[in-house]
Amino acid sequence: MKRGPKPIPTAELKLRGSRWANGRPDEPQAPPLSELPPCPDFVGEPGGEMWAELGPRLIARGVMTEWDLRAFAVACASWTRYVVMSGNEREAGVTMGPACRSLDSAFDKVLKMLREFGLTPSSRSQVKAVSESTDSQSAFEGLINLAN
Repeated sequence: MKRGPKPIPTAELKLRGSRWANGRPDEPQAPPLSELPPCPDFVGEPGGEMWAELGPRLIARGVMTEWDLRAFAVACASWTRYVVMSGNEREAGVTMGPACRSLDSAFDKVLKMLREFGLTPSSRSQVKAVSESTDSQSAFEGLINLAN
């Protein structure tokens, strides 16, 4: 028997503005990050660029916590693997067979990890943007502007 869709994390429900966001008082809360730690060595170069570019943005929006660093590292390492494999196959002129299936598998892993962080158009459509500023005055001014 199928279990159904996987549960949506409370933080994501809050970003979506869902009324169900306050219905999970027992859910563990991950410690927030104030800054991005150095990229792990195993990630490699193309993934390291992704780490440096997207990591601070995810932290500023409250999407990535201490508990999410390993998953984000896997996403970045998967991106490195995809880029390297893609270049190797292009150089070899490979267009089908096991090598292409392996490349497709690497791409699928990258895509799955990006979805976990709301970094694809369809997954992003489910998340409301949160200002990087936590200034209550600017939030209040935003509400006033919406009313006008």
